[in-house]
Amino acid sequence: FVTSAAGGVTSLKTLTGKPETSFLFDLNGGIPFAVLLGLALSGALKLLVDPRQISRYYGLKDAASVRVGMWVALVGILVIMMSLFPIGLYAHLLVDGIEDTDLIVPMLVNDPSVFPIFASDFLILAILAAAMSSMDSVLLVAASVFYRDICQVVKPAKDPLLWTRMSVIGFAVVSAILALRPVAGIVEITVFSGSLYAVCFLPAILLGLHWRRGSGIAVLASMSLGVLVLVGWLLLGLRSIMHEVFPALVVSLTAYVLVAKYSQPALLVLPCDELSDA
Repeated sequence: FVTSAAGGVTSLKTLTGKPETSFLFDLNGGIPFAVLLGLALSGALKLLVDPRQISRYYGLKDAASVRVGMWVALVGILVIMMSLFPIGLYAHLLVDGIEDTDLIVPMLVNDPSVFPIFASDFLILAILAAAMSSMDSVLLVAASVFYRDICQVVKPAKDPLLWTRMSVIGFAVVSAILALRPVAGIVEITVFSGSLYAVCFLPAILLGLHWRRGSGIAVLASMSLGVLVLVGWLLLGLRSIMHEVFPALVVSLTAYVLVAKYSQPALLVLPCDELSDA
């Protein structure tokens, strides 16, 4: 629908001739290519190491299903990205004078000259369903972790389920308040969360699965130092030179390797049959 409303694929040629849009086809036009690469890497790594996504793979029945799932995920992401990114180009032909990029998709969806009513209704419902699907699982994970790693450590409750439910409500209220005055746009917040996911979970998952010297102390060290470098890089305004995910990820990986190498290795837990054989 967006391609048709913009005049077809050939309409992109008109963007190259306009001074205000010619930068779209320059490798370092809008932002430096190194920063653009960091944006893409943050989003990709978030999908790879998101605990909610990882849990789905652990739920598959065997290794063959995992291999099929890997290809399904890869092809699915490629299809989504190939459908998503051209909207940014076509929007320059359909929307004028919009500085807040978060408004572009809602404006296109609600424009009768772009989407017929049935398609607009379907997309709005799909967007809300996707948001609810993400929010409910995030709230459940946050509440469970809050009780297990904080409340239970300080003072175990007589009714853990009640505390977890109250935590869900608390996190939902805080999130709603923050959403009223967001600190940045949707893209900026998403990219930042992707960077956090990468520096916190990539060393723990990647090296934890493929290196037997991993330990809890190494995970904590990689998370702490990675987040410290990530936030410090942003506060110092160094993103124009390089995206913050690169230095933060290097520090996080290095911290994990060094701490795991020079600390007590984690105990190797074997299945019962392998333990009896040993």
